[in-house]
Amino acid sequence: MRWQLSEQLRCLELQGELRRELLQELAEFMRRRAEVELEYSRGLEKLAERFSSRGGRLGSSREHQSFRKEPSLLSPLHCWAVLLQHTRQQSRESAALSEVLAGPLAQRLSHIAEDVGRLVKKSRDLEQQLQDELLEVVSELQTAKKTYQAYHMESVNAEAKLREAERQEEKRAG
Repeated sequence: MRWQLSEQLRCLELQGELRRELLQELAEFMRRRAEVELEYSRGLEKLAERFSSRGGRLGSSREHQSFRKEPSLLSPLHCWAVLLQHTRQQSRESAALSEVLAGPLAQRLSHIAEDVGRLVKKSRDLEQQLQDELLEVVSELQTAKKTYQAYHMESVNAEAKLREAERQEEKRAG
């Protein structure tokens, strides 16, 4: 019984430790992913800025005038502007994702990992306390059972002696 209880305790600790480590790894992954997203965001922004400054040299002035009059016109200049706008939007989205990953999400995962560690420790302490109490009650029960068995054997022996004495009494009387 002690072995089973200690095995349960060991399994609880192992599961808790594995979960805590996984949460810590997830938090670290989120931090590093945030760094990558931020670097990607900066790279996209630089790329968009570099090619935006070249915009004046691309296309003819007639395309620029057409674009100003009717921006929905599917000209190479319009496609270029949409591409740059999309690149800037991607840059902003990656920066926002980086903030979320590095900030609240990674912090929350770290807090959860700490909470799991505390819960495992409390559970281990509580389980140990309950196991000790259980073993104490089982020990008391075993002692009571041995005492009962001893008294029961004495009772059976006494009944046997009483019957024997009664038989002998009947033989004398008879």
